[in-house]
Amino acid sequence: INLKEVKVTNSSSTPVVGNWYLYSSARADGGSIADPVAVAAGDLIADFTLADNTVLVPASGSVVLTVKVDVALVDGVTVVSTMPLMPQIAAVGDINGTGKSSGATINLSTTPGVVIPLGTVSHVVMGSRPFFSVAATSPSGTLVPGVNSLIAIFNVKADDADDVTFVNGYGNILNVNISSSAIASVGSCTIKEVATTLDSGDASADGLASFDFDLANFVIAKGQTKQLSLICDTSSLGVGDTIQAYLSDGGVNVGYSINYDTANYNGLSGIIFRGGIYAGALKV
Repeated sequence: INLKEVKVTNSSSTPVVGNWYLYSSARADGGSIADPVAVAAGDLIADFTLADNTVLVPASGSVVLTVKVDVALVDGVTVVSTMPLMPQIAAVGDINGTGKSSGATINLSTTPGVVIPLGTVSHVVMGSRPFFSVAATSPSGTLVPGVNSLIAIFNVKADDADDVTFVNGYGNILNVNISSSAIASVGSCTIKEVATTLDSGDASADGLASFDFDLANFVIAKGQTKQLSLICDTSSLGVGDTIQAYLSDGGVNVGYSINYDTANYNGLSGIIFRGGIYAGALKV
């Protein structure tokens, strides 16, 4: 099949795309698969038209098509954070080509009337976001119990687009899960940025330390990285007891604002903490 047209619709009807790009896992025109086979101007519908013999789908074979976009500027007016993008093959005839030998038109939407999503969940456009990771200096191994035990150090980087801010007055939060063989013996925990305590007194007896930055704001300038230290009272742990902190991608475990915009973006735990972020395990 000589692929002729691929039409992609942003069914969320949001103006979040600058330009659309179509890539193919194989090319018949000698071009590099690192380059797009077609480009479409930003709109709610990207109608990619391909020159003859650019992409040939072999008999009893397949190619993989990849769609990429330039995201429009999040200006807070036309495009605002949390706007969704849902690219779909929306109708029969949106992918079509011609038989290489026969020249007959071939409609590649094989099930009439079906909406075929390229992703089952909408992409979300954000003006900025934090990236969490475990710092190289985060402890692991042997723990000496104490009132102020360092349990974990997390790196927090702000996207290059804008500052990330954690502010108590906006409802911003960070939840840290604490796993321990003697969780009831773990006392209160605090989080610090270097010597500045951002929040304290949150009990971890239920395995969750919740912080809302009621003592100080936590601000990461765009493109920069800061560190958060988790300190807990482990004085009641005994020989053989273990403790480990992690950031869970299940539930609502992080909420932040962008450059003090008064918002609380709290629906992205599954993205920001995808797969869970685990600090080292400690054992008494």
